[in-house]
Order: sequence, then structure tokens, then C-alpha cells
Amino acid sequence: MVFNPHPQAEGRRRSAVTLIKSLLANKQPEVLPDHVSDLIDVLLWRITEADGKYNTRYKSSGALECANNSQLRHEHV
Repeated sequence: MVFNPHPQAEGRRRSAVTLIKSLLANKQPEVLPDHVSDLIDVLLWRITEADGKYNTRYKSSGALECANNSQLRHEHV
């Protein structure tokens, strides 16, 4: 399978990175650290999924050899 970048991938990544920076920079006492952490976790996943959930640039040899795509999972490192 050939990797084809999503046309909006760079914008999606920039948006998520901008939001992460904003969350880290704006230390407000009313905002719970757990909420900040949860939001950053979601935004990091958005970065890994910028090209789509299954359209990833890098794949392990095991994933490339898998006969049943329903067994594959999106992971990030």
C-alpha cells in the first residue's frame, strides 16, 4: 500500500500543536492539571491521525504482511 498524505494533514498537525502550546502556556488556577493532560493526550492522537487513522506513513513489517486488515490497530510511538 502506497502512502498518500491527506491534503489537510499539515493544517491538522499545526492546529493540534498550537492548541497544545496554548494549554501549556496558559497556567490558570481554575484549570485542573488532569483536564490539561487529558486534552493534550487527545491532541497528540490527532497529530498521529493527521493523515487518517489507517493511512500511516510508517508500518511495521508485520503490518505489511498481515492478510487480515481488521486485525491491525493504529498505534503511535
